[in-house]
Amino acid sequence: LLSCDFSFSSGITILGLYRIGGVNSKVQKLMNTTFSPKSPPDMDIDVELWDNKTITSGLKNYLRCLAEPLMTYKLHKDFIVAVSKYISIGHTVIAVVLCCVRGEIRTQSGQVTLSKDASKFMASTHLNAIKIQTFATFYVTESDDQNYRVEAVHALVHKLPEKNREMLDILIKHLVKVSLHSQQNLMTVSNLGVIFGPTLMRAQEETVAAMMNIKFQNIVVEILIEHYEKVG
Repeated sequence: LLSCDFSFSSGITILGLYRIGGVNSKVQKLMNTTFSPKSPPDMDIDVELWDNKTITSGLKNYLRCLAEPLMTYKLHKDFIVAVSKYISIGHTVIAVVLCCVRGEIRTQSGQVTLSKDASKFMASTHLNAIKIQTFATFYVTESDDQNYRVEAVHALVHKLPEKNREMLDILIKHLVKVSLHSQQNLMTVSNLGVIFGPTLMRAQEETVAAMMNIKFQNIVVEILIEHYEKVG
């Protein structure tokens, strides 16, 4: 990973870095060369021999072929819950606030009254007037929502095995550099999340639920990149 980072010093602005794959035969040759028993563990990748697409594809292949994903099976569900559960709560709160803004929920002298449409909405979300008041006092802004997720992901990262955490730190630090050149390479934090979400995280069993959680895997990686200084 370190050698990959150094290799990209001159190619980090290449359009579609990590998104556009290399030629399979070249990627396989790089993998065989890098992981040959004769190769030193700290071998540097010669950028004169390997183009950037081959190197990026080789790195992705390596991470995807690990016996266990870098962010582990054990913590997979915890990472998903950390970003998905709070999003769900946050969206419900926002919906309640929107109802308030539209005048469908009114408060006067500590009493809460709901319009007919608001009552139907509350029934669908299993909320009642008392719970609305609770939400009103416990209302979380979008910033608070994000802070919660960052802190939750940070705590889980520090539960990873030491070697996994060190490798993840090196990778994310590199992806931060890539994202800083997104105007040239078009690899925004969001785009990198789409690529590395399924690369760094996967459920032990491929179920429909696991497929539905892919978007949350992407969000976890986005948080790791966007809040590297806080999470690392």
